[in-house]
Amino acid sequence: MDTVSTFINDPAPYVPQGLEDKNMPSFFTTYTGKWVNPLDLDPKDVCVEDIAHHLAQQNRWTGATQMPISVAQHSCIVSDIVPPEDAFDGLMHDGAEYLLQDMAKPLKSDPRLGQAYRGAEKRIERVLAPLYGINFSNPRVKRADLVALVTEARDLHHGHEHWTYYQDVPCLPITIQSWSERKAEREFLKRFHALYDPTKI
Repeated sequence: MDTVSTFINDPAPYVPQGLEDKNMPSFFTTYTGKWVNPLDLDPKDVCVEDIAHHLAQQNRWTGATQMPISVAQHSCIVSDIVPPEDAFDGLMHDGAEYLLQDMAKPLKSDPRLGQAYRGAEKRIERVLAPLYGINFSNPRVKRADLVALVTEARDLHHGHEHWTYYQDVPCLPITIQSWSERKAEREFLKRFHALYDPTKI
C-alpha cells in the first residue's frame, strides 16, 4: 500500500515508462484476446464472438434507461421486425459499434464530433460488409431501427411524445423487456448462426 500511496501522491505528471502520449498505441485487446486497431481493422481479426460479446455489454441511450437495453438486444429486435430477407442486415446493422461504442444521436449528429465518429464507423463497415455480406444501407433496416428506437423510448425511457422528430414513426405493439448481458449475447449469436449465409458473400 505504501508504494500505491507514494505513486498516487506524487505531484509530478505521470508519463508511462517508455511511452509518451504521442506514442500511445492505436491497438486494444478484444474479448477473445485479439489485438486490433479499430481504425485500420484487419479482417482476419474479426470474429462474431467479439461482436456479440462487446455489443451485449454496451448500453444504449448512454445508460439513461430505467432498465438496461444493450446494443445486442436492440440489434435482435431490429432483426426480428424486418422482412426475413433483411434479418441478417438488421442483426448486424450496428456491428461497427463493437469497436467504437454506441454514441447518442445528438453527439453523432454534431458536425465535428459526429463527423469523426461516422468516418471511423465507415472504416469498420467497409471491412465488415464484404466479410459477412452486410448491406449497411438497407432502407428497411434503417426504418426498423427507428421503430425500435421509439419503442425503447416508450417502454424503457421517458417516452418520445415531447420529441420534435420521429413523431410519424410507429411503436411496436409489444412491450420491450430488458435482457441480461448473457441473454443478449446468447440471442445475438443464435440469430447470427441461423441467418449467416457465407454463400452470399
